[in-house]
Amino acid sequence: MKYHLEKEHINREEVLQTLKKINQSKIDAPQTNKQNIKLIMRAQGAKAMPQDCPESIRTHRSIMQMLAFHYRPFSFVEDACFLMTLSLLNVSFQIYGADHFRTVILNDVYNWAVYTIMSELKYQPSLHFTSDLWKCKMSGFQYISLTVHWCDVKTFHMRHFCQKVEQTSS
Repeated sequence: MKYHLEKEHINREEVLQTLKKINQSKIDAPQTNKQNIKLIMRAQGAKAMPQDCPESIRTHRSIMQMLAFHYRPFSFVEDACFLMTLSLLNVSFQIYGADHFRTVILNDVYNWAVYTIMSELKYQPSLHFTSDLWKCKMSGFQYISLTVHWCDVKTFHMRHFCQKVEQTSS
């Protein structure tokens, strides 16, 4: 919104006043836990690890798995105690914010999981499919799922994977 105001309406006096208030509120705003911990880490001599290095990618994926397995909200990655723990484990690691986890990391982990499973499926001699339809009594939405089942030829363990669940309104 700020970008739009600056680009399209900068010549109006009330817009200039609004932009000044926005900028002042950012200056006056108290620092977040994440900003405070970054300051502490810098004071300890920490240099940020590149976000695209393999260790950073593995760590972000691992944190995403922790969030999923333990039903934690994305805002957990901005919790002060969690950030302090990460800084103790690896001073050079700087975590992304909740919005980045919600969008980029989640999409990355999903694509990685699909690629891993699909690459495993292409070597299986046979696949079996099941589907299911249901309607949520609370929301009225209808769902359909398709699940693939197979027996891993290396270990003879039964495996399954549901590719995607679609939602349609009634």
